[in-house]
Formats: sequence, structure tokens, C-alpha cells
Amino acid sequence: MWRTTSFGAYYSTGGDIPVGAPEYIKKAKSRVDFANLTEDERELATWQEMEQARRESEMHTAHEQGIERGVEQEKMRGLAVVVRDLEIGLLQAMGMFGVGLEKRAEAEIMLREMGIKYEE
Repeated sequence: MWRTTSFGAYYSTGGDIPVGAPEYIKKAKSRVDFANLTEDERELATWQEMEQARRESEMHTAHEQGIERGVEQEKMRGLAVVVRDLEIGLLQAMGMFGVGLEKRAEAEIMLREMGIKYEE
């Protein structure tokens, strides 16, 4: 079992940090390694980190947009079920589900495709 002081001593003698090292030792190694890079290497490493952050941000945004689209699709399906089962008008159902009037054409197409007869 490594003691905390052993991790620092081991690294300072040029060894790699073992897997079980504390997080602050790993961060210190990362900072020292970065400081030992040439200017061009530091610029490239910084660019790579920025690109990674940008990609992660794009993935997060895409994930959030996917969730929003899924919620919207479920609202539209629920709207169709309510129109069919409760036999209420399309506009009333849209109001119940908080679906804006800009989605009316999309709702009408979906109802027609599902073979659901509806009133305005």
C-alpha cells in the first residue's frame, strides 16, 4: 500500500504515478508535464482541450435538443389519443397539451396519417 508521501517521492524521481495515487498528485503531475512542454506543444495541447470542450458542448446540446424533440413528439401522440378517445376538438386538445397553434398543421397531418377523425 502506497502512502501519500510515497506517491510524490516516486513521481519526483521520474516514475509514473501509480493507479491508486490521490487526485491532487495526479493533477500536480499533469501541471508539471504541461509546464515542461515547448511553447508549440502547449499551444497544441490547449487547442486540443478547447476542441474537446467544444465537442462535449455540441454533444450536450444535441442531447438536450433530442430530449426536447422527444417530449414534443410524446405531446403530439398524447394529443392524438385524446382527440380519438375523448372525441374532443383538435384546438381544445392542443390547448390541453400546451401545443402552440404553429404546430396545428403538423397535428392535422399526424391525425390524418393515424386515421383519426377530428373536429376543429
